[in-house]
Amino acid sequence: MEDASRERLKPAMELLAATYPEMEGEIQDLHGWLLNSQAQERHRMNAYRVSQSTAIPVNHLIQIFLRGTQKSVFQLHWQQHCPHCNMITAEYGSLSASSGESYCKMCDQEFTVDFRERVEVTFSLHPSIEKLEIPPFCLPPKSLKPVVQLSMAQGEIEEAEFQVSPGVYRYYCPITMSMGRMHVEDRAGESELEIAQLENSTFDPPEIHIPRGQVHLKASNETVPISGLIIHEDRLTDPIPYDDLDLHLSGLEIIHYPEFREIFGDDSLSEREKMTISAVTILFTDITGSTRMYEKLGDAQAYNIVRDHFQILIDAIQERGGTIIKTIGDAVMASFIETDVAFHSVFEALDKFKNYNENKDADHRVNPKIGVHSGPAILVNLNDRLDYFGSTINKAARIQSLAQSQQVAFSEEILNHPGIKKTLIERGMRKLVRKQASLKGLSGSHPVYFLSLADS
Repeated sequence: MEDASRERLKPAMELLAATYPEMEGEIQDLHGWLLNSQAQERHRMNAYRVSQSTAIPVNHLIQIFLRGTQKSVFQLHWQQHCPHCNMITAEYGSLSASSGESYCKMCDQEFTVDFRERVEVTFSLHPSIEKLEIPPFCLPPKSLKPVVQLSMAQGEIEEAEFQVSPGVYRYYCPITMSMGRMHVEDRAGESELEIAQLENSTFDPPEIHIPRGQVHLKASNETVPISGLIIHEDRLTDPIPYDDLDLHLSGLEIIHYPEFREIFGDDSLSEREKMTISAVTILFTDITGSTRMYEKLGDAQAYNIVRDHFQILIDAIQERGGTIIKTIGDAVMASFIETDVAFHSVFEALDKFKNYNENKDADHRVNPKIGVHSGPAILVNLNDRLDYFGSTINKAARIQSLAQSQQVAFSEEILNHPGIKKTLIERGMRKLVRKQASLKGLSGSHPVYFLSLADS
């Protein structure tokens, strides 16, 4: 890092630490890492990778990054990735500028953007502290099995030795988006290759024919500040499995941070835009007897009880990484990235309600009823806030409407999720009631499971 950037970074990080003294030590650790990092490491920071380097818990690190955006220390970036090659196809500084459809120049394919699997959130130092003249880029996942992976600063030449089998390979630079194809013919031989990065985002040569066998490669870059050269088989018909990608902060994950809602609450999709989400867990809650409570206790006293109920739910949901989407009357709608986490949140809320109801007469107790379902959804802009739409949301609401007082109702998708049955047994909840139910607005008959708190 240049001296001028170091001087600008120091007071910015000190201000951040003074504003959030409970995280002072971790902010200082991050400051030390930034000072010693390479430019490409802090250019678009992967929170999980930085966490591994600094030993700062990733959730704390993301909170620091988000809070730092308020103090002009960091900048947040939304990146869309091709499902076939994982290259960045678009980057936005604001969610409102993003699109649900994208195009990959490298694969010459259009695709629907999955907010959970193909949108990554990264951070950089604010331009007022440091400007790096490097376009956003990422490296291919290991599942593509690159045979060569080189990096060249301007004026550098890198060499590599490798073996190739018959087939078609692509060679490309993830920074300049240059690409060529190498055809390996089924005849034995040795090859001497020279590939040069040109100024107009192309390679010289753009196409190569060689025999199978040993290859000696000389790659050069005389034209741009930094260039890369990656070679792997040109077989990109199937999407790369999400689990094959390096750990990273996804779009769906970031919107579940309370700090994001607080700082970027006004940053939503455009009114006509939507984002596909391959899977999200939706929770609906309500309380029974609220109308009778208002009639019997009066508005002021009943309102205070309902407010207590909201606080219990909000704390239990947010402590487990869930986010409140909205409240509707006495009901709450929330979302979670992981199903098992949603259930732990439910149980924590129920424990708190049990403590709340203890030593209270029947009129002052809160009797919740909860519904949980998981599946694909659409992320939309509703009333200038992020919201969910689709059959998964409708089904979750319908399932919740079937629950009785002190019951949790959930779908078969939830029951079949790995770890749920074990979680239920650990809680001593061994008795499940299964019913086939018709759900309003949804065709067919649906299995719904009911867990009565009285049976725990």
